[in-house]
Amino acid sequence: MAGLARLPLAESGLVTLVHVVPGSLAPREQRDAERDAKQSLSEEARHLAASLPNSVRVQAVVKVGGAAREITELARTQAADLIVMGRGGGRALRDTFLGSTAERVMRTAKLPVLAVRLAPRTAYRRPAMAIDLDESASRVFSWLLRMLPPPRPRIEIVHALQSPC
Repeated sequence: MAGLARLPLAESGLVTLVHVVPGSLAPREQRDAERDAKQSLSEEARHLAASLPNSVRVQAVVKVGGAAREITELARTQAADLIVMGRGGGRALRDTFLGSTAERVMRTAKLPVLAVRLAPRTAYRRPAMAIDLDESASRVFSWLLRMLPPPRPRIEIVHALQSPC
């Protein structure tokens, strides 16, 4: 979560930390998992709030169900500007066939998703934007300009084209 504090957050912004407990757990396991997640997220929210400007609020939310669905639905109902996701842990075989939660959120969310693999060491200074040349490119670029307050750094734009051969 330390990387989140390095993003330029809007004045009076809201950061929502989300943990989704699998809906497939037995009732007792589900209650225990919800309790543990609430305790862990509350602690993380306190630490994160201490590193953010006082005007930015942090809340912790625990949901039960399918992770990708619950994350995208919460982002939609809260009118989020961005979903930030970290790399999950070790379900390589499952992810090979079904895709990771982050990939499923990227496919289904109707807003930008920032997937973070490594914790940042310093503030973000050299943003890069990867795009397809479709109708979403201008929306992504407009969003990036809103995220980076003036004076803006140089922005690298990358477009990869797959050769039909």
